[in-house]
Amino acid sequence: MPPGKNTQTKTDIDFDDWQPWEDFSYSVLTSIFSRQLRQIYAGDREPMALNQDLELFHEDSLEDVLRRFVSPVVNFALRGQPGAFHLGRGSRCQEDGVPDWSLVSYTCLESDTGTYLNILPGDTKLSTKWWPTIIADNYTEWRNVILQIVYYMTANSSRYGFIITDTCFVALRLTRSDIGPGIAADLPTRTATAGPSGHRSQPSDTSMLSTTSYGSSYSDNDPVKWAYHGPEYAVVPWSAHGAHKLTVKLALWCLAMMAVNDNHIDYWYPDLDSWRSAKHGFVHNTSGEKKRTLSKGDKLQDSPSEPSGHTPASSSSYSYEPDEGSRASSSSVAEYAYYYETGESSGTSDAASNIAGYAGGSGTASVALTQGYSLPVRGAGQSGSYEIVDAAQSGVAPSDTRQQTGQASSVAGQFDSEYGGEEDDDDDADTEVGLSSKEKNRMSVEIKKHRIVGGYYFKDANGYNRDTKREKWHKVDGVYEYEGRKYVYFTKSFP
Repeated sequence: MPPGKNTQTKTDIDFDDWQPWEDFSYSVLTSIFSRQLRQIYAGDREPMALNQDLELFHEDSLEDVLRRFVSPVVNFALRGQPGAFHLGRGSRCQEDGVPDWSLVSYTCLESDTGTYLNILPGDTKLSTKWWPTIIADNYTEWRNVILQIVYYMTANSSRYGFIITDTCFVALRLTRSDIGPGIAADLPTRTATAGPSGHRSQPSDTSMLSTTSYGSSYSDNDPVKWAYHGPEYAVVPWSAHGAHKLTVKLALWCLAMMAVNDNHIDYWYPDLDSWRSAKHGFVHNTSGEKKRTLSKGDKLQDSPSEPSGHTPASSSSYSYEPDEGSRASSSSVAEYAYYYETGESSGTSDAASNIAGYAGGSGTASVALTQGYSLPVRGAGQSGSYEIVDAAQSGVAPSDTRQQTGQASSVAGQFDSEYGGEEDDDDDADTEVGLSSKEKNRMSVEIKKHRIVGGYYFKDANGYNRDTKREKWHKVDGVYEYEGRKYVYFTKSFP
């Protein structure tokens, strides 16, 4: 996966930085959607990934992995919700200048053309071209990608958007800045430059985007022409796994559920897990659920009535907390926003690995991803054996869940279950005719574990990674031995 430059988007939108989205966390999201996450998951069993499925050559091959192993799980979990929203290609909403991803529903159509409205635009990027902390090393490339997805968000009037790479998922939220028409109209227009020679066009950069189709003058009805604060972001690594962890599939599902409800771009947003007053009771600010009276611990947070003097998105100036002690804490989520590369906290606190979370209902399924994952990765032009590397280092989006046969699974459980599976050896002494045990060479090997497809593997005498099963290894004189056709392999222990 060779590095390259990212598309430059021609737009008047301007900001210098981004800010951590502090309440986009496991504890907050699973509290909001606890009822939906306990519902039965009725999706098909996810297919096992083959080595060739996980080869990454460019953005197209990454999207193949995502569309085959990631989006089906999210879509089946969305299917049972009102509106039957569906995650798929952005091109089904419009033809030119489109994001890679869209969230659509038959209930949300363009009134004039009858085409789908894109409720949640998203973009795919390779980690060789963009990653969250590139802002410190190459501000221009960081900005190119952020401006591109922000343009998609404004063009589709969506406060939410996302970037998905082979190392992480980045959720974004956009907040309008209180700048008047006169100032916005005077903002300079930045120009785009052509991509480098030999640059291969990808789905996310098929054309040089421009806001000219939306008119050259300021319009308060045109989000592309508005002024904005730097977006809020939350980074979820593919390496995140285990109970009470926000994983990529769960984060994507939650963001889609959020986009289904209040999605317009505003000057201020209440806390995600809060309620607002309504005509006949109260409405949840994120899920849209309604109830007549607030419960103990519910936070009442109505929006400001005037468009001037707007409170920043993370403010609690308009909040009322009946029971302060019962509110889920999100003070450590800014720390977690950087927990994407190694799966470890970037500071001294252990916030990233100790975010409180959802407890599944009895008899349903386990909670968010319980196992780590390793994936076979081979880049373009390579030959020979596959090297199995940790997902956090390899940068491949894993196919990380599978519904267990014969078990009823909740939505939360589908984001939780281990992806298992084994492949048979093709060099087994029980099925092949070869040398006797005394004539065979002995070779010490290290047994490693496939964390994505299950089972074990080792590197054989020819240098190839070979799948194996524990029951084929017999303990002899303190070591485990496996007898192949020409070699006797031995190891001290299993992982």
